[in-house]
Amino acid sequence: MRVLLTGASGLLGANFLLQHSASFDLLAAACGHPILDKSYAAVKMNLADPEEISRVIQETRPQAIVHAAAMTGVDGCEDDPIAARLINAAATEQVARAAQEIKADLIYISTDYVFDGQKGMYTEEDLPHPLGVYAWTKWEGEQFVLDVCPTATIARTTLYGWNAQDKHSFAERILTATPERPATAFTDMYWSPILANDLADAVAILLKNPTPGIFHVAGKTRCSRHDFAQTVLRVFGKDLRSVRPGLLKEATLKAPRPADASLDVSLFERKFQHPLPGLEAGLRRMKTMEEAGWVRRLKGLLTLIPA
Repeated sequence: MRVLLTGASGLLGANFLLQHSASFDLLAAACGHPILDKSYAAVKMNLADPEEISRVIQETRPQAIVHAAAMTGVDGCEDDPIAARLINAAATEQVARAAQEIKADLIYISTDYVFDGQKGMYTEEDLPHPLGVYAWTKWEGEQFVLDVCPTATIARTTLYGWNAQDKHSFAERILTATPERPATAFTDMYWSPILANDLADAVAILLKNPTPGIFHVAGKTRCSRHDFAQTVLRVFGKDLRSVRPGLLKEATLKAPRPADASLDVSLFERKFQHPLPGLEAGLRRMKTMEEAGWVRRLKGLLTLIPA
C-alpha cells in the first residue's frame, strides 16, 4: 500500500517512517526539516501552499494519507494565529479535498486539546470545547475532514518519545533536567500520554483496517504531568530531584491548557482488538529503544546519506 506521510520528520512521522517502512510503500512528505536519507522516498510538501499540497497528492496518488503534520507549539500558535490556522486548518482541508478526489483513505492526527479539561477521560461522544488557538485550529481541521472526506479517520492523541529534530518532547525535556536545574511539572494537569512508537503501531492498524470516524488513540494511563515526569526519571534511573512540582492554575502561560484532557481509549481497543499500553510499558520501550541506538537512527533521517 502506497502511503503519503505528512510531517515525516516530526515526532510521530519520523518514528513511523523508521518503524513501518517495510510494511508500507511510504512517501515521506516534509518541508522545513526534509528527510535527507536517500534510502527513503521523500517529497517536499509546503502546507502553506495549497497548490503544492494538491499537486503532490495528485502526482503521487497514494492509496492512503496519514496527515500528521501540524503547527504544534501551543504558545507559538497563540503568538501567530494566522499561521496556525493556515497550517492546522486550511492545509488540512486541502489535504482532505485532495484525498477525496483520488479516493485515498485519510487518517488525520488530532489532539486531546480539543477538550477544555473540565471533565477528563473524554470519550468520542463528548463534545469538544477548545480553549486556545492551537486547540481551535486543530478542531477546525477535524471539522474540515469530516465535512470533506466522510470516510476519513480522525485519531485524537497526545504523545511523547524520541525526536529526529533538534527539539524535545516533554519526556526528553525531563531527561535533560538535573537537580541543579530541575524541570517543573504540574501536579494539577492530567493527560493520557502514549509513546510515539506505540502510536505508530496503532496508526498502522488503522491503515490496514480503514474505518470512518473518530477514535481516541492515547495511553492507557491517566496521570498528572508531575506523575509522568517522576515515572520517566524512575524508569531511566535518574535523580528524582530533577523535577519539582508546580501548579497549572498558578502558571503564567500565553495559551490556556486543559486541566484534564485525559482520553478514554476503550473504543479503539474494542474495535481493533488492540490493547494500548500504559505509562510504565511505554517508558520501558522508550528506554530500550534508546539503548538499541534508535535515537541515532532517527537523527540519521535528517542527514544526507547516499542510497
